[in-house]
Amino acid sequence: DKSDNALEFADDAKAVFGAGSDLHVWHTGSESVIRNTTSGHLYIQNSGGDIDLQAEDNILLKNYDGQTYARFMEDGASELYFDDALKLTTSNTGATLTGTLVADGLTVNGTVNAGFGVFTQSTGQSTVRIGSGNAGGAALVLDGDSNGDGAGGDYAFITHNTDGDLQIAADNPNNDAEIKFLTSNAATLALTLAGANATFAGGLTVDTNTLHVDATNNRV
Repeated sequence: DKSDNALEFADDAKAVFGAGSDLHVWHTGSESVIRNTTSGHLYIQNSGGDIDLQAEDNILLKNYDGQTYARFMEDGASELYFDDALKLTTSNTGATLTGTLVADGLTVNGTVNAGFGVFTQSTGQSTVRIGSGNAGGAALVLDGDSNGDGAGGDYAFITHNTDGDLQIAADNPNNDAEIKFLTSNAATLALTLAGANATFAGGLTVDTNTLHVDATNNRV
């Protein structure tokens, strides 16, 4: 309309661009549409500043078939998807990740709750707490083989059972695993536990004048 200094189109009337009618712009009466009908890219470019996407409510990124890439909700979560499956959601307390996170580094300032335990870093001290979800005790398993499954007779573990006992154990396929205690930057062997035997690499110091060996009950 010349009097309005504007090109005016009725609802569902399209502005069409390109020799092959490739780009369509129109308004349906309730929605506005920009559609590229070719296999080429649709570019939105700004060579001098930012591109600012604004919406009264939410911003949704999808492909033409409706598969969701991302959702940014007003006064709410931001969501990232993989193959139309939700993987990352932000909240007012942080973010929730579904699946496995692979990273070449991780720095945490505060507390990490891993479901089975709590990892806390505080001023002057770092604390690791591993709990049990069914009162069955807690265990730290160190697996030395390639699959890391804590099975196959090639692993060590530290357990704290429901009786309050602390157990340290090691196993290997030959059933001759040893537990070794080292000092001086792990360069000096101090004590070796093998089977029912304990071997001290150096001297044994006690805080009394006499060391008693009870051979009948196999105790010192």
